Amino acid sequence: LRPTTRVLFETNSLADASVGLVARCAVIHFEGAVGWRQRLASWAAAREGWVIQHCREHFELLVNGDILAAGLALLPDLGATPQVTDLMVVARFCEVLSMLMEDEPVRQKTPGLPAWAPAPETLSGPTVDEFQFDEHFSLCVAFSLAWCVGGLLPGPQRAKFDEWILDAVPRLPATVSSAFDMLPDWAALGGHRTWASTVPAALPAQMVKDRALVPTATFNATAWLAF
Repeated sequence: LRPTTRVLFETNSLADASVGLVARCAVIHFEGAVGWRQRLASWAAAREGWVIQHCREHFELLVNGDILAAGLALLPDLGATPQVTDLMVVARFCEVLSMLMEDEPVRQKTPGLPAWAPAPETLSGPTVDEFQFDEHFSLCVAFSLAWCVGGLLPGPQRAKFDEWILDAVPRLPATVSSAFDMLPDWAALGGHRTWASTVPAALPAQMVKDRALVPTATFNATAWLAF
């Protein structure tokens, strides 16, 4: 680490921290419990961009905590192993949802778009007037619920959680048959693709060489999450 680097540790307890670690750190204590609902509310308050501009009401409906609370409550009943806290699960949910919301899902270029971004005429997506913003955000939420919450479940139990997602998340397109086999893509027909459609016939040779990767189907399908 560089001398100017600062590291921030966030924890609910110092019970397992050594005296030396605590002595070398500046400690900030928050009075009262900071739970996952506070984490979600803080994340939601900082959102901006196309979601807030075009589907604020739908955004607030899906991230007010009720759907997440119901999903988290299902985990013990479906056999999830409590390896992480609810706060950690919700933090990952927010991170994945933020990533899915990064792309502007319309053809028009927006102010502040990087110079390297494609020109509007080169994109295949719909215009602002044509785009179904509520449906697209529902797809993003369903995907985040599936992998950040339902991903904690053993394989056989995911089908039950999948059924719950399809019923709990409003405005999902009728073409979605499984939240676990769906990737939101505003430029695709129906606003989403299956995982199988994301697997390329072969990885670029330079990528394999540079990263010393074995191009398995699983890697190809999930590589975008890591790079």
